[in-house]
Amino acid sequence: MAAKKDTPADLTLTDLNCARAHLGELPGKVVVLNFWATWCVPYREEMPLLVQAEQTGRNKGVIFIGASLDEKDTRNAIPKFLEKYRVSFPIWTGATGDNLAKFGMGEA
Repeated sequence: MAAKKDTPADLTLTDLNCARAHLGELPGKVVVLNFWATWCVPYREEMPLLVQAEQTGRNKGVIFIGASLDEKDTRNAIPKFLEKYRVSFPIWTGATGDNLAKFGMGEA
């Protein structure tokens, strides 16, 4: 009997241009998916590290994606946050605590 294949968790959010962004469109790619929010101090502390890692990783084919947990009332802070930390990798919005749980990462 063949071993059961693990199905990777999938995610569909919205990019900053309001277009659908789907993790399933990156099959076979190495993806670093980071859940974050503008209002969270630990996320502010880790973002410069992710920016630096992305600059190194992109030359090796690694794709970095930031999935924002900001809700409607704090999403307007995203552009300023990205500018401050010089984030150049794709940012998706609309992530929730349910998405974190789906990836086995707890809750927001």
